[in-house]
Order: sequence, then C-alpha cells, then structure tokens
Amino acid sequence: MGDGLVGKLGIDLYAKVNLIIMVLSPIFVIKTVDGR
Repeated sequence: MGDGLVGKLGIDLYAKVNLIIMVLSPIFVIKTVDGR
C-alpha cells in the first residue's frame, strides 16, 4: 500500500514538474532574447 502511494505521488510530481518546465521554458527563452 505504501509503495503504491509513493508511486502515485512520484508520477503526479513528475507530471507537475514537466508541466512547469513546459510553461517556463518559453518565458526564459523570451527573456533571454529580449535581454540581447
């Protein structure tokens, strides 16, 4: 039961991190281009 919970949280966290990276990556690129 504990392993299942950890696995579910791990997948959920991984999905959230991927979503955050997808959202922030273009922002960082735009800021870098504007900086130049």
